[in-house]
Amino acid sequence: MNLTSRLKSRINAFLSNPQLSQGMSKWSSKVLIVSVGLTITISGVRQIGLLQSWELHAFDWLVSLRLPEKQDHRLLVVGFTDDDINNKIPYPLSDEKLAEVITILQDNNARVIGLDIFRDIKIGKGRPELNKAFENGNVIVGCGMSDAKKDQGIAPPSSIDPAQVGFLNVRPDHDDIIRRALLISSPPISYAQKHLCNDPQQKLQSVPFLVAQYYLPENINITVPTNNTPLKIGKTEFKRLKSNAGGYRNLDTNDYQILINYRSNPEPIEIVSFSQLLNHQVDAKIKDRAVFIGYTGTSFKDTFPTPYTKNAITPGVLIHAQVASQIISAVENGRSSQILYWDEWQDCLWILGWALVGGLLTWRRSPTWLVITSVVITMGGLFAVCWVGLNSFAYWLPMLPSFFVLVGTSVIVLWSERIRIAPEIDWDSVREEESKKKEQSERIARSEFFQQLQEKANQLQQQLIYEKHDLTQDSYYHKNYELSNELSTFDNWLEELAPKAKQMRQDWENMLTQSLAQKKESIRALAKRSQYLLNRYEDPNK
Repeated sequence: MNLTSRLKSRINAFLSNPQLSQGMSKWSSKVLIVSVGLTITISGVRQIGLLQSWELHAFDWLVSLRLPEKQDHRLLVVGFTDDDINNKIPYPLSDEKLAEVITILQDNNARVIGLDIFRDIKIGKGRPELNKAFENGNVIVGCGMSDAKKDQGIAPPSSIDPAQVGFLNVRPDHDDIIRRALLISSPPISYAQKHLCNDPQQKLQSVPFLVAQYYLPENINITVPTNNTPLKIGKTEFKRLKSNAGGYRNLDTNDYQILINYRSNPEPIEIVSFSQLLNHQVDAKIKDRAVFIGYTGTSFKDTFPTPYTKNAITPGVLIHAQVASQIISAVENGRSSQILYWDEWQDCLWILGWALVGGLLTWRRSPTWLVITSVVITMGGLFAVCWVGLNSFAYWLPMLPSFFVLVGTSVIVLWSERIRIAPEIDWDSVREEESKKKEQSERIARSEFFQQLQEKANQLQQQLIYEKHDLTQDSYYHKNYELSNELSTFDNWLEELAPKAKQMRQDWENMLTQSLAQKKESIRALAKRSQYLLNRYEDPNK
C-alpha cells in the first residue's frame, strides 16, 4: 500500500469514528447557534445607535493611520492669519482690501476663486471695487444657509449673480467632528426677511461643489441627482449618504451629502497668507489653480475638529478646499469619490462571518492556549483587513462589531466547552485516568475474576468437609450449621456480585459514547463503584 492510500485510509477511519462525528456535530451546532445569536444581538445593539460613538472613533483612528498622500497642487488657500493683523492688515477685512486680494488672484489667472468670507453688508470702503471683481464670473461667494433653529442665515452680496452663490454650512457630528460634506441643500423653513439662502424654494449648492464644477472642463457632463439616481460628474458617481451608512445610525440625510475622503497629508493643500499675496510673493503659484480665501488664524474661531485634528485646529476654509479637492481628484485622477460603505445586509453577513471564525478557532481538540493565541492573531488580521479596505479602497468596514462577535463567540464557546465544566482540569490527565479506569473495569469483569471467585468458594466448601470429620457428634451439628450459614451467605454474595460486575463493565462501555460533559459527571462515580467491587472481592465481609 503506497503512502497516499495509507493516508486516505487513515483519514477515512478518522472521519468515520462515530465518537468524533458526534462530538463534531455537537460542537459545530454550538458554534453556529452562538455565532448567529451574537450576530443578531450586536446588530440589534448597533441598530439602535449604542455603538455609533465607538464606531466613529474607530473610523477616525483608521483614517489617521492611512498612508500619506501627495499635496494637491491644483488648489491654493489664501488665509487671513493672526500674523496678518500684526502686519497692519485691519480686521475685519474691508471691502477694499478683499477686492485687492481677489484682483491679484484674477490678474495672475486663478481659474476659480471661492470666498469663505461673508459679505452681506458693506465693511469700510471699496464696495464698488469688490462688485467689479465679482463681475468677472470666476468668483464663488459664500452665504450662510438658514436652519430650523431661528437662524435666518447670512445673505450673499445683493449685486452678485445667484449662480455664483453657494452656502458655506458644515454639518458636524454629535462629537463636533466634521466627517460629512453637504453638496446640495435647501433651507428648511422660510423667514419674514427672505433672501436667497433662507428661501425653501431654492436648491442651493455648496461653495466647494461649485468651485469644483467651475474648475473642471466645461464639456464635462454633470447629471443632477434625483430620488433614484446619484449625482454624476463625467463617469464618476457621488452617491448620497444613507441614514445608516457605516457606523452611523438614524442620520438626518435630507440634504445631499457625502462622507469626506480627506487627503492624508499634514498639509494637504498649500496655504499662503494675505501678507504674502499682497506683497506679490506667491504670484507664480496662482495660475490655473482653484483658490479659496478665508480665515486661518486661531483667533477667528473658524476652526473645526476632523478625524486628523480632533483638537479643533483645522480652518473651515481648508475643509472646504479638501472637499473641492476630493471632487476634482475623483473626476480627473480616479481617486475614490467618497468614503464607501456596504448596505446593512452586507454588514450583517460580514459580522456573521467573523463570528463563525471566532467559533471555529475554538476547535475542541486544540489546547486552550492555542485557541487564545489564534483569537489574538485573528483580531490583528481583522484590523489589517479593515485598514487595507479604508486605505486602499476607501471602504469603511464594520471593524468594531466584528471585533465584538469574534471575541464574544470564541469566549462563549470556549467557556461552554471547557472552562465551565472544570477550569482546574488537566485534560490530558483526564484522558489518561479514563483509560486506566477502563482497563480496571475490564480486569474486574473478565472471566478470570469469576474463576477466582469459584476457587475461593470451593476452598470454603473443602474446609467445611475437613472440619466435619474433626468435630464431635454434638458440636458437629452446631459447626455445620454455622458453616452452612456462612456458605449460604457467600453464595448469596457471589450471586449478587457477579451481575454487578457485568453491569459495571456495561456502564463503562456506555460511557465511551457519552459527551465530554457527561463523561466528567460519570467518571468519578464509576471509579468509586469499581473500587467498591474490588474491596468486596478482597474481603466479602466488608
